[in-house]
Formats: sequence, C-alpha cells, structure tokens
Amino acid sequence: MEWASFAYETGPLHSESKRSSSKSPVKKVTPGPKGPSQRKGKNRGSGGINDLSQVPIVEERKCPIDGCDSQGHLGGRLDKHFTIEACPLYHNMSIQECKDAYTERKKHEEARRKAVIVMGRRPAKAPHLTSEQRQFQLRVKEWRAKWREQQENSDDNEADNSLDNKQMEEKEREPKLLNVASDYDLRLFREAQAVASEKIEEDLKSLPHIKGTKYVEMGKFEMEVWYQSPYPEEYARAPKLYLCEFCLRYMKSRTILKRHLVNCVWRHPPGEEVYRKEKISVWEVDGKRYKQYCQNLCLLAKFFLDHKTLYYDVEPFLFYVMTISDTEGCHTVGYFSKVSHSIPL
Repeated sequence: MEWASFAYETGPLHSESKRSSSKSPVKKVTPGPKGPSQRKGKNRGSGGINDLSQVPIVEERKCPIDGCDSQGHLGGRLDKHFTIEACPLYHNMSIQECKDAYTERKKHEEARRKAVIVMGRRPAKAPHLTSEQRQFQLRVKEWRAKWREQQENSDDNEADNSLDNKQMEEKEREPKLLNVASDYDLRLFREAQAVASEKIEEDLKSLPHIKGTKYVEMGKFEMEVWYQSPYPEEYARAPKLYLCEFCLRYMKSRTILKRHLVNCVWRHPPGEEVYRKEKISVWEVDGKRYKQYCQNLCLLAKFFLDHKTLYYDVEPFLFYVMTISDTEGCHTVGYFSKVSHSIPL
C-alpha cells in the first residue's frame, strides 16, 4: 500500500508567483537551468574560488524531430523553433512554404478586418449578408461539394493512401491530410495550426530546458516534479503538462485544457464516497471499472514516487482518493491503493 500526495507541497498558481522547490529525501530529477541546486561541499584550500563545475549549463533548445536543424517555423514569422508543433519538417512543409503561408494569412486577416469595419457601418435594417459575402458563401459550398464528388470517385486509391499515411507515421511525420477535407477547410486548419504553434512556444519559453517534464499544472496549483513518469512519448517530451483536476486527463497546452474544462462534466472522482468530514472526503474507485482514471492517477503519482511500479495494470486494485471540496468541486490532494478483496490469493 502506498500514499501519494500532490497539492500540499505547492502554492497557488499565479502568473507572477514563485515556483516551489521539491523536498524529496531521495534522488531528484535531472536538473535544468533552474532545477534543484547541488549540495555545496566544504572549501579545502580553494582560497574562496568558486567551483565552476557546479554552474548549470544552459543548452539551446532544439527540435526533437530526427533530421531537423530547428530552422524555420510553421508560423512563418520566426526563424527557429524547438517544438514538434512548430516544426515545418514534421508538418511536411518547407521553410519557404511556411513563409508564403504566413504572408497569405496576413492578407486574409487584413481583408477580414476591413470587412468587420464595413459591417459595423451598415444600417441596422440592412441585410445580414452583402452580395460579395453571398458569392463567397456559394463558392465555399461549391468547393465542398466538389470535394465530396472527388471522394466518391477515389475509392480505388484508398488502400494506397492508407499505406502512404502509415509510412509517414513511421518516419515521425504528420499523416498526409490530402483528401481528408476540402481545400478551403484544410487551409483553415493549417492557419489554426500555425497560430497555435507560436502560442505554444511562447508559453514554453519561460520554462527550463530539460529532457522530460519539469512542471505539472493542475487546477490552481503548479507543481515541480521530482521524477519522470512513463506518459506517452508525445507528452513525456513536453516540459510542462496540464491536467484536469477532476478527470485527470493530461494535455500539452493551457489552451487545450481550457477547451476541455468547458465540456468536462466531472466534479469529483468516480466511485463511491466512503468518508466525509467537513470539506475532506475519501472516494473508493475500482480500478477495473474506472481503468482510465486510475491509470492517469498512477501516472501522476509517478512524478512524486520513485519506487512506484504500478502504472497500467490497475484492474486488481482499489484506489482511495482524498479530496477537498469547495464551490467548484472536489479537488484531489492524494490517494492510496490496495489489492481488491475479490482477487483470490
């Protein structure tokens, strides 16, 4: 039986708040530029000279994709990148194509801005759509109808396309998006990807550069992890993970987390509430019935328990999750687990 606590070692999450340091009595995660400081030894005849070997080396962030030199940016505006989301090579694009797409995107933004100004000057009783807008709306419908016809006539090439996508995935590239949607819809998706890539890297610039995850944001708290956890590779390489404090789903950006919170209906752990005293509750969660939740709980605990070996085989166990409640819901602060009595010895 093991106990893991999460939130009490940290302070509230604010944009200007200081991050708390871990107090683990055992070994720490490999420190980055702002990681745990090394223990200072006694000076023995050094004459007060500082030991330069203890100064952390700040490494330049580089793209994790094999064969990429970090040049270019999916957004087209910046010269370098350090994440997969902003890698032109991963998205099967050249640096020049990204720059051209950025120029085209700025033209569309300027056209939309002028259209909004014109709409604001129109009288209240005027038709909702102008003649130009109606024509553009009809063109979009024609583009989508034409794409549907092409899809109906391209059943013979479906096997070849799936083979190409499989080969691209094996090479750590984004799957080909041809024939997935119309050219117009695909362009909108590409524009959203480019804008999001700059936002993601902007959020990660303030974090130290280490191999693996350094921080976890969960609810109102930001926690500095002590060890690494075996999340899927796509998430394990992110310097910061964002977790829903109710369902424990993990994400790579705060934007995705905000979208998730709008639709998440959970406000407490699944299972039965077996204990309550004032604002403190304990919930019994069956690992067999709520497998995904318990797996996410174990992955989170691995950030703080070096000896933990239970990650995915959670069916034989019962999990007892402690929460503190307020007007927003029941916030997870820790848990312990034990083997279910229904399992024969």
